Amino acid sequence: MYLLVLLAGAATAGDCERVVSQTEIRSLLEDAMLAYSAMDDETFATSTHEARRLLPCVDEVFEPTGAAAFHRLAGMQAFYDGDPDAAESSFRASIAIRPDTGLSELVAPEGGKLHRAWQSAASAPGPDLAPLPISSGYRLFVDGQRGSEIPVGLPYIAQLTTRSGDVDWSGYVEPGAPMPRTLIAAMGTPGSSPAGAESEPEVASTPIPKDGPRKPERSRRGVNSGLLVAAAGSAVVAGALFGTSAMVRGQYDEDPTQGRYTLTNGTYVGAVSCAGLTVGLSGLAFAVGGGR
Repeated sequence: MYLLVLLAGAATAGDCERVVSQTEIRSLLEDAMLAYSAMDDETFATSTHEARRLLPCVDEVFEPTGAAAFHRLAGMQAFYDGDPDAAESSFRASIAIRPDTGLSELVAPEGGKLHRAWQSAASAPGPDLAPLPISSGYRLFVDGQRGSEIPVGLPYIAQLTTRSGDVDWSGYVEPGAPMPRTLIAAMGTPGSSPAGAESEPEVASTPIPKDGPRKPERSRRGVNSGLLVAAAGSAVVAGALFGTSAMVRGQYDEDPTQGRYTLTNGTYVGAVSCAGLTVGLSGLAFAVGGGR
């Protein structure tokens, strides 16, 4: 269903209406994971699709942690859509980048089907690498790391930067998909491509605009300690509710019942409300200041 929308075609920088920060992408990934734990299918699919759509518009090199999180989400979407092979390849891509991280228990309680799918990917061998020579005018970054190789049989995020460090192109490449034209054009030998890769001449891209809004400078102010304490208490309650939601979600995966569905959604809504209150109180604490 939504996986076809998420992964069909090749989005390019030419589709961008504005530049996008990594923070915005990470926020969409977090929204999708929380929605999954609460069985909010619509928000999960929407956030997943939006993250994929905006990826080519990022005007900075991805951090490896962000690339790993993106692959984790793609794997969750594939798992949700009943495509275990695609889920495993995405999970393997994430693990290859950050072998020390995994799926949160909020979305994959231990012993559940999703947790077992992740463990299966973690036990698979690392990917083979194929050379991708890039001309001297560009630098290649694959999943947030500079290099000249791409993983074979796994998805990856490719980015080209100029020698001055400006991101000129970003794209998500599926395993077995045709090589995007932009990468072909940037290779040291025109028209060449790694073994087993096909060219995709019909896909074009344009540089990402660099005139995005500047980030506002933060002012230094006092902090209201009372409001911060209240925010901390709200955060504790939110964490407890999220934990309950994740536990019941795992039970629902194994034995779906209406009662568990209702309880999962109820605790999730309560957790989101408390999380919103935490953010509001924290912001108010800094806005009000310490009264000095």
